[in-house]
Amino acid sequence: MAAYDVNQHCEDCRYADAFGRSCKHGLLFPLMVLITYGDVYKCPNYDKKTVEQINEQMAQREQRRKERP
Repeated sequence: MAAYDVNQHCEDCRYADAFGRSCKHGLLFPLMVLITYGDVYKCPNYDKKTVEQINEQMAQREQRRKERP
């Protein structure tokens, strides 16, 4: 069975960090959604990020890219 990275699918939810990790509903919540609904995109707590949150997310990613040698 191939590994399924649940966290990468939560990037545009406001309850996750800039990289789609650390769900504020619990660390294993995305996994429970996957088991229950079969798809992370059917999460009952999904809430789309605002424009400000998306801009902050892009700034964090750009800063992280600059930090890497």
